[in-house]
Amino acid sequence: MKNILIYGVGQASKKLSMEIIRSGINVKGIIANNFKKKFFNKIPIYKETDLGTVTKKDGIDTIIFAVPSINNKKKIQILNKLKINNINLLTLNDEVILKNHVGLKDINEIEPEL
Repeated sequence: MKNILIYGVGQASKKLSMEIIRSGINVKGIIANNFKKKFFNKIPIYKETDLGTVTKKDGIDTIIFAVPSINNKKKIQILNKLKINNINLLTLNDEVILKNHVGLKDINEIEPEL
């Protein structure tokens, strides 16, 4: 992971972005369709429709899905949209919603059936 995008603008993504930046990894942006601000925690916000452009422009190698409270059906729909050639797709552990802290250890590979 060198240049990443985070999908979602909730508390989990805010905490995760701070942890990732602290570890020296570049958070190039956040994907959020219904967010009115242009920045979140000093990180640019993009719409899902900007995904192709942003991934090429910023050399994105990883997208982390950081919406732990979403239902599974909706999560699968979004993850399928996020699948882009040669970009690693990760998600947060389901247990993150029960904790008050989010860190790098809470990131998982996507299950192959998606």
